[in-house]
Amino acid sequence: MLTKNSNLENRIVFVIPLDGDVGCMTKSLEFAKEASDSECEFIITDDKFFKIKMFAGKLIGQRNIFIDTTVVFKSKLRMSNVPKIFYCQNGKLENVVKLTPENVDNELIKLRKKAKKE
Repeated sequence: MLTKNSNLENRIVFVIPLDGDVGCMTKSLEFAKEASDSECEFIITDDKFFKIKMFAGKLIGQRNIFIDTTVVFKSKLRMSNVPKIFYCQNGKLENVVKLTPENVDNELIKLRKKAKKE
């Protein structure tokens, strides 16, 4: 489980807020459904559980899905209302990718390649 003291050796964390661009959110959630066996961890964040259940109900309980109804990840990371992918390498945050309608397709293709289990 992802915690404050988690080992970030080689980790990909994908934070998906449900109150942003509908296109980016939808594509991100579809990616999460397809990536249930990947090395990527997903945090779906919204302050209303019914909204999470409505948009991401089938993902609840998946081993690499974390639900954040206190919106702690969004506020702590000072996120805007767009999905972000955090790439960690050797215990350090290497890159943060902010998904936009213009880059979402290309970034999800890149993520798919990086997140595959060996």
